Amino acid sequence: MAGRRKKETDRQRRMIAVSAAFFCIGIGILLQSITVSAQIPWGEKVLRRYADVGFKRGAAVYRQMTSGGYTLTLADETAGISVRLTLTMEDGTKYYHDWIKGEDYFSADEISLDFEAFDNLLGAKGFFLGVNAWGWMYERGYYAVAEGKPVLMADSWGLGDDYIRDIDGDGENELLCNVMWGDGACRGVVYHYADGQVYAGNMEDLLDEPYDDWGVASYGCEFLEEENVVRVWFWKEALGDYEEKKYAVALEKIAMRPYEPVLEVPACFEWESE
Repeated sequence: MAGRRKKETDRQRRMIAVSAAFFCIGIGILLQSITVSAQIPWGEKVLRRYADVGFKRGAAVYRQMTSGGYTLTLADETAGISVRLTLTMEDGTKYYHDWIKGEDYFSADEISLDFEAFDNLLGAKGFFLGVNAWGWMYERGYYAVAEGKPVLMADSWGLGDDYIRDIDGDGENELLCNVMWGDGACRGVVYHYADGQVYAGNMEDLLDEPYDDWGVASYGCEFLEEENVVRVWFWKEALGDYEEKKYAVALEKIAMRPYEPVLEVPACFEWESE
């Protein structure tokens, strides 16, 4: 009986030792996986499907677009902490702008980009940059390339569309933007170039009759591409409804002011050189 108990005790000890070994191995694998997971940039699994070219942890390239000789690249500057937008000019010169996680964006997954070059807009050659960094507001910046450097010359925002038109027939294209504010107000902005300066004006200036002002939604306007006119709607208390009128885009009837760059939105910033 004593010999049998000894064998059973030895077997139990072996089983405990084997179980302990497997437990230690499991803990080691678990700790290793936790360590590896901690090294993965924030949101990397989702970001992979946005990578147009290549993917390497710590040096991910999320987007790369080329237009008119310019190349725009969105990639890690510091993995999991910041992403860098790099603009490579036709001569190879590079400019960049960094977005910091938690300050300027939530994750690179939430940064969508549009990029297109233009040859004749507001007296300049350059490119358009559309950015949606927060998942709800779409910002657009228009950059002229002056002496090889990108310079902001117009901006647009909201869910509306922008249109390039030669309004006054001088051979240089104006920019007409249907913008929307966060409070839902629909407005129109027109940009015009003259005498070495970009000017901006509000399309609602075309309205030539009074309306009843009860707040931001008491009037609105938009440029209609198909008809090449500005539609303005305005509240009439006596009718209990809106009236609307359509106008040709007459720049002389719009109060134009020198454009001042807006540098507080994702698509509008001063590029830094490398």
